[in-house]
Amino acid sequence: MKKPLKILTSLLCLIFAFNLTACKNAKFPTNDNTLYIAHRGYSNANVDNTEAAYLEASTLDFYGIETDVKVTKDGYFVCNHDDVAVFEDGSKKIVKNSTRDELLAKRLNGATKNTEYMCTFERYLEICKNSNKIAIIELKTNFTNDQLKQIFSIVESVYSLDKVEVIDFDINQIKRAKKINNNIPYQYLISFPNFIDINYALRNGINLSFNRTALHMFPNYIEKAHKKGLKVGVWTVDDKQDVANFIDMGVDYVTSNEFYGNFN
Repeated sequence: MKKPLKILTSLLCLIFAFNLTACKNAKFPTNDNTLYIAHRGYSNANVDNTEAAYLEASTLDFYGIETDVKVTKDGYFVCNHDDVAVFEDGSKKIVKNSTRDELLAKRLNGATKNTEYMCTFERYLEICKNSNKIAIIELKTNFTNDQLKQIFSIVESVYSLDKVEVIDFDINQIKRAKKINNNIPYQYLISFPNFIDINYALRNGINLSFNRTALHMFPNYIEKAHKKGLKVGVWTVDDKQDVANFIDMGVDYVTSNEFYGNFN
């Protein structure tokens, strides 16, 4: 490792340690305005990104239900986080090299319910619609412009473009998506070292969403974003005290595998 990078890494670690210590004693709020997002559905009790996870999240007081979207070999959109799908029988399939029927043929690894198959994008949207939840759509691959248009078209036909937010680690894909539809709220996902485009996001009306470590390193961006009328989220936070700490820091969204409501 080159010396400047060592210095930068050490400095970031010190900042992280300082901020973690500074907020570790935050009191639990009793009536906060923070919005809660179900990470890949309610995945603490279900196989993530499945109908079961989305259905259980839909019964709880989440603001939105997050999903990961990929495209199959035959051009359908499905919900899966990893490039490779692992099934109950131990077999595996690469999502982009498999057809939708192949991917939906068997329950996923860890399944205990009949609704823990890979979920289609349309079914996910139906669940969000039926429960009036915001669909938090993470673009998990490098989609073409035509595919982005198709995703938005499916949202419009099944649910509503007014009921979605799009999140992505790839600022360039966000730029392309905004050219297709600039009315949808976008979130730039930030983790170390994926933070070089934070200021671009702020200048161009893109909300920020940090992983928990990155937000401890860059807590000043909460105020910077709020001054521009933008939102700040944090993911993935499962510990109740950690949730309280981030609320105390002023975040607008908490994405979690767990659910604590408003602590009441």
